Amino acid sequence: MIINIIIILIVVLAFMAVSVRYIKFSKNSFSRVLCWCSVLLGLISFYFIVSVLMTRNISYLMSYLLIGKLVGAFSVSLSLIGIVREKIYRKEKMTRIETEKKQKEENQHALDFFNKCKQKGVLSVATTEEINSLNIIARSMGISNLEEAKQLFEKGKSVAADVEAEAIKSQKQKEEETFQEEKAKAEIKGKDKYLSKIRKEAESHKKSAAAAEAMGKIYVKESFSHQAQTQNWGVAGGIAEAIAGPAAGVAAALDVQRKNEQAKASAEKNRQACRNISNQMFNISFDEASKQRNAEWKIKRIDEKIIDDSDVRGKFEILEFSNWHFELLETKNIRATSFVNVKEPVKLLGSKALLDGSIMIIVYDKTGKIVGSGYYSAPGFDETDLSKIGFTSKSNLYISALCITDETIENTEGLYCEVMPVNMWTMEI
Repeated sequence: MIINIIIILIVVLAFMAVSVRYIKFSKNSFSRVLCWCSVLLGLISFYFIVSVLMTRNISYLMSYLLIGKLVGAFSVSLSLIGIVREKIYRKEKMTRIETEKKQKEENQHALDFFNKCKQKGVLSVATTEEINSLNIIARSMGISNLEEAKQLFEKGKSVAADVEAEAIKSQKQKEEETFQEEKAKAEIKGKDKYLSKIRKEAESHKKSAAAAEAMGKIYVKESFSHQAQTQNWGVAGGIAEAIAGPAAGVAAALDVQRKNEQAKASAEKNRQACRNISNQMFNISFDEASKQRNAEWKIKRIDEKIIDDSDVRGKFEILEFSNWHFELLETKNIRATSFVNVKEPVKLLGSKALLDGSIMIIVYDKTGKIVGSGYYSAPGFDETDLSKIGFTSKSNLYISALCITDETIENTEGLYCEVMPVNMWTMEI
């Protein structure tokens, strides 16, 4: 009986070990669950079988042994099922990977063939001339069967359509992101348009200057800490002479002098290295502080300017738009372009001023239905050069706006637009 119990224990523990390994490395959740159950049942079986060895009650002994065997058998079964399921899963995964790889290679081959035909002007196989051209191209690529060539052409055409659709989908997503960015920019008004970035830069330069200065001071302090540890060569020589005679005293004194010189040279080298680093840190601090002062000067220069953001409609009406053009993109969105001029001199409290702001462009079809909209902001974001800011930055200013559409339009015939102000303000120059 003892031998049978030991064999059962070895089998249960062996399968428990295998189950634990599969729990750790298995990629299939169902296999992991089976192995976990196998391990738990294995522990229960182990408990009852060990209890057989420890109990003295014969009736309990047979019950414990029976339960241990049954639970152990169930544990081994679950472990085997989990292992088999994991192997099947891995085999299916490898088969799927190989199939996908093969399919990808076949699609690429078909796409290459279709593109070759497209380059030679073969866009279908509807006419005798196109079929003859297809046959010539196919034979040049080692395809002698015309029907096989037709099938490959149609497959390549389908793959090309899928690739194009995916590219358009990706481009449409990018255009949607661009539209949201332009919309957010259009809602920014006043001095925040010019100073948001430079304020962050000034704060960054301030922190960098302080950090570099602190580091420089640390290395200055460090340079003074490098002092040579020297000995008195006369005392050392006298001790040696008293012990071993005059010759030994001279040798000892010379040795101490040599070591003292080495210690001084090493200390001086370390001090010089610390001084070099501290100088570099102070130079960096000076440069960063200069950049900070320059940024703060630009901020102050803009902050001192008077700004007027009232009467948005009145400010907008001195803008004159001309030569509207609408381009239908592959994504069915529209690129609206135009030129804008300021019809009259811009004044603020009697002084020359610039006109800045943003507009919304609403696109209509020939029936008067709204088919899309977009936003445009005048130049000047993160700019402190007043000559480069706003609608007054140049005459005949070219504007371009991406308009997101409802995708129902097929061409730009009859399209027109309405322009509305979002934000408008003037600022003295």
